Amino acid sequence: MSQQGAIANMSWQEFEQFIARLFKALGYINIQLTPDTGDEGKDIELELPIPMGGTMKFLVECKHWQKTSVGRPVVQKLHSAVVTDPTVNGGIIVTSGRFTSGAVEYAGKTGIKLIDGDELYCLARSKEIDLDRKAALAKSDSHDRPEAHTVRQKIRYWKISPGKGGMYWNDFRELGFIAVFWQGVGDLRRFRSWGELEDFICRKKETPGSGWETAKVEYNCDQLWWFGHQMQVGDIVFAYSRKTILGVGRIAGEYEFEKGGDLDFHYRPVEWIELESKSISDLPRALQKKLEQQVTIIDLSEREGRQIMAMYD
Repeated sequence: MSQQGAIANMSWQEFEQFIARLFKALGYINIQLTPDTGDEGKDIELELPIPMGGTMKFLVECKHWQKTSVGRPVVQKLHSAVVTDPTVNGGIIVTSGRFTSGAVEYAGKTGIKLIDGDELYCLARSKEIDLDRKAALAKSDSHDRPEAHTVRQKIRYWKISPGKGGMYWNDFRELGFIAVFWQGVGDLRRFRSWGELEDFICRKKETPGSGWETAKVEYNCDQLWWFGHQMQVGDIVFAYSRKTILGVGRIAGEYEFEKGGDLDFHYRPVEWIELESKSISDLPRALQKKLEQQVTIIDLSEREGRQIMAMYD
């Protein structure tokens, strides 16, 4: 199998392990993979020794995308992570595909290093990185593997919007669940990786009359993958609408799916532990702006989750 084919057939987890091994071969040290979610724009943290002594720290974002080019928002997200951490010296984005012109332009202005598929294959060949999937998996279990995806906070925190203007909040509260509604996706358990879900959405997007022609691939993948695969029993969810936390719940059951008419119904049982509405006006401004994003689900850091929970003390 060709290098391109071997990389294309990797799962996203294998791809990140492959990138970690590549950077190790390039001389980087202290390589750490971040948890599956909540990475805030970074998948790998690593350091590069410098001749004068000491090291420079870099954040790496991996995008195992074949059909979708990596756009400017991905570069912006990593740049934000770099500039907000005083211990970090720079950022690198690696993709098995391509970058848009907007991504290249923004990276040039901000100093973010971009490695596209062609450069990636050249680097792997020059360092004789083994691209065999079984060998890669065996190597990932060896004593020198980076800290990997088994790392996870005991509890994750999520913001979820119960429909436009909170229109489904009464149902969420009274029936004890959270839900998202998507057209023509089916049971999310059938997707074994984020990459599989991405391929499905790309095919939908390319199909005339599917209703997905204008869909944002990364946004839809993140939202569906988080809900179907990353949320877990015990995680805390904040129902949010119009600058207000409507309630706080604890996920009490696994993901469930029901086929609807125009929209599929994806839901998780929730035990609501706080039902008093709280304005977010006293939260840090950065967290307010994050909650105000016009997206259904937002993955919050532990610190952000605790800041919201503190309003109920």
